[in-house]
Amino acid sequence: MIVKPVFKTLWVSFFLFLNVNFLHAQNKQIVDSLKQLIQQEKVEDTIKVKAYNDLGIQFGRSNPKLAKQYINNALSLAIRADAKRGVAGAYNCLGIVDYYQKDYDEALINFQKALEINEELGHAWGQASALNQIGAVQNLKDDYTAAILSFEKAGDIFKTMKDSLAWAKSIQNIGVSYSRMAHHKKSIEYYLTAAELYKAINNPAGTAAVYISLSNILYKQGDHNKSLDYLNEAFPIVKNIDNTDLLSIISRKKGSNYSRLKDYDKALDYFQVALEYHKNNKNKKKIRPIQFQLGNTYYEIKDYTKALEYQKEALQNYDLNSNFKDRAKIHNAISKTYIKRNEYSEATDYATNALKISQTIEYLEGQKDANQTLAIIAQEQGEIEKALQFYMDFQKLNDSLSVQENQQQVRELTTIYKTEQNEAQIASQKKNITLLDTQNKLKTQLLWFGGAGFLAVFGFILVFKSRQKAKRDIKQQEYFTQGLIEAQENERTRVSKDLHDSVGQQLTFIKKKAQNLDQTELSVLANTALEEVRSISRDLYPATLKQLGLAASIEQLLFDLDGESDMFFSVEVEDINQNFNETETLNFYRFIQESVNNVLKHANAKTIIVNIVKQQKNIEVLIKDNGRGFQTTKEVLQNSLGLKTMAERVRILKGHLSIQSKKEVGTTILVKIPV
Repeated sequence: MIVKPVFKTLWVSFFLFLNVNFLHAQNKQIVDSLKQLIQQEKVEDTIKVKAYNDLGIQFGRSNPKLAKQYINNALSLAIRADAKRGVAGAYNCLGIVDYYQKDYDEALINFQKALEINEELGHAWGQASALNQIGAVQNLKDDYTAAILSFEKAGDIFKTMKDSLAWAKSIQNIGVSYSRMAHHKKSIEYYLTAAELYKAINNPAGTAAVYISLSNILYKQGDHNKSLDYLNEAFPIVKNIDNTDLLSIISRKKGSNYSRLKDYDKALDYFQVALEYHKNNKNKKKIRPIQFQLGNTYYEIKDYTKALEYQKEALQNYDLNSNFKDRAKIHNAISKTYIKRNEYSEATDYATNALKISQTIEYLEGQKDANQTLAIIAQEQGEIEKALQFYMDFQKLNDSLSVQENQQQVRELTTIYKTEQNEAQIASQKKNITLLDTQNKLKTQLLWFGGAGFLAVFGFILVFKSRQKAKRDIKQQEYFTQGLIEAQENERTRVSKDLHDSVGQQLTFIKKKAQNLDQTELSVLANTALEEVRSISRDLYPATLKQLGLAASIEQLLFDLDGESDMFFSVEVEDINQNFNETETLNFYRFIQESVNNVLKHANAKTIIVNIVKQQKNIEVLIKDNGRGFQTTKEVLQNSLGLKTMAERVRILKGHLSIQSKKEVGTTILVKIPV
């Protein structure tokens, strides 16, 4: 079982569509495995810390009290073991549980602690991740200026680390902050920047999400044609990644725009398409708003029978003990439809219910609409005195809402003004810091040029001759090893294609023929052989590198190896997709593959740790096992073709390789690759 630390949960979203029963069984399996792990005495403390944290996250929503018990165990163990990254991880997980429970003050405290520890450790990615989480909480607390500063700091770190995906997400988060404060011009500016960054790294899901956000802003501004343009750009992207939830959202938003443009036929078409996407999963939360909009659209085209049908279906899909505002709106809409049908008794019942629900939750907008509807009913029935009272109540509520709206606009403008003031101040400070840095660099260069130049010339003359021969020998060895690796990769690619194109197709033909002739045994044998050929082909040439990217391909490799062995895998892989070209990507992947395969074949280990962490200037790799170990003498390292190949791959990546091993203790491989 691969156990992955949960250090970057809040702001990174992944869309997973799994069968509910399977997901439940899988979570139970994870929980059982983690519980067994923490009870084993020989397991390292750092692994137990991760296991306790992961257990906490598993129960984060369903049982927060138990979740915090597990995470506090992780915290105590990490403190005793002086594992500061484990301590930061525990505080991070506590913050996530607090976030789930909407205890934003406590979440902010825990994320801040995680940030401080990561700053102390100089762990740049950890700092940026914590800042993004802090910004997310600050947004929910309506502290938009602080949220923007947090996201900007995170984005600057990710940009320095050349982590383009994380940088784009930080820019997108700034757009969210501006959107929440109703500073739409700034929000659009940041969303467009995020969209360009997503396009540059070929991330269609990110691009589509930004386009949907842009359409939302333009819808609020009443620019429905432009809103539709962005939805039309998002649709083929989402269709290509086959995300039915997002396809439904886009179709529904298109329907809303066409409804505002009074093109009701198109609005109905898109609402029906949105509903069609959910015909199989029958998720009430997703279906009911679409049904409500269909009902309202049929109301606009005066098909009151259809309107009632969809409005009532929507109402039935709401829980009586929640969603009070939405239920109040639907009751009022149904009442208006009954008025059009001259069925005033039913109209009164639904409008009265709308008023009661709105009064219970002090929902002024709902009370205002219900009073207006009840006034219309009373007027239609000739009850003028009652109608007058309802209209008076309606007017009072309308005045109160106008005051509130004006106050909200003042607050929004004040926030925008303060934010722009802060931005101007920060820009000025950055300019001054840059100027001082430039001046200091010039002074330092002038001081060092004279002495360094003299020493360099003298040293060069002294060692030139003695080093030339050594360089030639090293280069010759490097060319030989690199040529060997290239030849090996070419042969692997050729054999992989032959297996896929020739043997694979023949086995597929045999399998189909056996199925047609009802020869079950032969069909099963052919299918087994076909799966083995495909597995060998994938090992020879990892096609997932182009399909999924480097980080996801490594995770998939380790997940597959984990499933084939009894060894416990602890894996942490950060996003490094943007740091290597195609050749370097393959070399890095092969290095991980060869290192882990060596452990599986020779180490006789029970546990393996694989950490790939992106620091500010380096990518650091740790591969550690608790196996039998070996002697790391110069002779062993020089005579082992496998170790020499690994070393050459790291050299091609301009990195540094360190191998430490002790018999009956295990082996540790450390790699640093500059980025």
